[in-house]
Amino acid sequence: IKDSSNASIISGGKNTISINSSYSTIIGGIYNTITNTAQFSSIIGGSGNTINSYDRSVILGGSGLTSNYDEEVLVPNLTIANYSSLNYADDTAAAAGGIILGQVYHNNGALRIRIV
Repeated sequence: IKDSSNASIISGGKNTISINSSYSTIIGGIYNTITNTAQFSSIIGGSGNTINSYDRSVILGGSGLTSNYDEEVLVPNLTIANYSSLNYADDTAAAAGGIILGQVYHNNGALRIRIV
């Protein structure tokens, strides 16, 4: 950790946080980097991942991923637990089934996000 206050690296190897990347964290993994004022950002596991100048971004695992935006979450593959039980005809049915606004569900395999 170089020139960054309240930053932390927990485990892993050859990980780097530098140049005013305050309040950022790397947990595990190898050759991960947070740099150039990427504040409040985190990399969890993986290898060769980079957050360079983007605030409040997160990389979860993977290899060779690079954040390109503030408030971005990068994950190489995302699995939604219990997806098969989230089958609803529309937002009204999803709401009745307990799906909250912004949560995902599907209609016979077509991924949807509840917006109503």
